[in-house]
Amino acid sequence: MALAAFTDEAVLLPEFSAASRIPPRIEYTILAPAMSLVNETTITRRYVFDASKIASLKAKAASARVAQPTRVEAVSSLIWKCAITVSRSKRRSIMPSTLTQMMNIRGRLVPSFPKNAFGNLVWSFGAQTADAEIHLHSLVIELRKGKEAFSEDYATKLHGNEAFSVISQHVKQFGKLLASKDMHQICFSSWCRYPLYEADFGWGSQRG
Repeated sequence: MALAAFTDEAVLLPEFSAASRIPPRIEYTILAPAMSLVNETTITRRYVFDASKIASLKAKAASARVAQPTRVEAVSSLIWKCAITVSRSKRRSIMPSTLTQMMNIRGRLVPSFPKNAFGNLVWSFGAQTADAEIHLHSLVIELRKGKEAFSEDYATKLHGNEAFSVISQHVKQFGKLLASKDMHQICFSSWCRYPLYEADFGWGSQRG
């Protein structure tokens, strides 16, 4: 309650029910796969998309299947498309490509978790393409299918004792995918819609 002394607003406390719905398995250990570091130059770049450009990109990425792409779907698909183009130009061949995206599953589970639920409530889903011609709207469609597949296959299963076997199987499948040398891979995560800038530590809202 000390944090509340600087503000008149009620403090939203963390909610700790995740462990009761998805019981942890202390005796279970996931061994990290051996990683071989490739001696290549790593380059970091920062790209800024203003609101008008994102709106234009979303319009270009729209289709009958996904009439209203999200900004994450539109921007991720654009970067994915560019990465596929670069990969194929280097290999001089058409290799299937997989995009892995992390997402917040608090509101996607059945029943859902509250927004303030504490824990690593995230999930990875994949989208794949082996098309010779890569179109932005096609990649958006594959991303949307990946998210919808989570709701169909996992949303009602991540609770109780069943959760452990479901998660274990998913981790194994994900590990096999990462170990594949016949697949171009790219991984994404996003902080969009995470209320990071709404956090109030007791001295008012953040600025800038």
